[in-house]
Amino acid sequence: MNLAAILLMDEIYYIYPYFQTTAGLSIAGEPIVEVDQNSPNSKIAEALLKALEMSKNNVPHPVKDEWKNIAEPVLRALNVKSWNVIYKKAYYCTVVKENAVLKILPKKRGIKGFVNIKDMDDIEVDTKISTNDLGHILVGVFDELSKLQ
Repeated sequence: MNLAAILLMDEIYYIYPYFQTTAGLSIAGEPIVEVDQNSPNSKIAEALLKALEMSKNNVPHPVKDEWKNIAEPVLRALNVKSWNVIYKKAYYCTVVKENAVLKILPKKRGIKGFVNIKDMDDIEVDTKISTNDLGHILVGVFDELSKLQ
């Protein structure tokens, strides 16, 4: 299984891989790629597919002193000081690649993070989908998210 995230904040998509720790927790990884919201759909999808390729499993679980450093790359890329700013301003979804399926999981803003959306289904597509079609779906997801918040 490969996992990546897409955040949309201030008209920029921030796309990055997730790493699964040995304890089963997903943590944000690098690189964090920025794609302008007005870019072609295929560019958004290409960045997502690269992030999924870079996703890793079984990375060492961070010890207590390492947590701040783990969050730092995302905060720096988005030019914010805390995740609370991201939770208030960004739109978010995760994407899981498992076997020949991409599963897009839209999330809405919660008090202390992003949460599942009861009225919005996850979207499943074949990994052979064109980058233009995948990008079109992703843009549509974020359009819907902006209407919910």
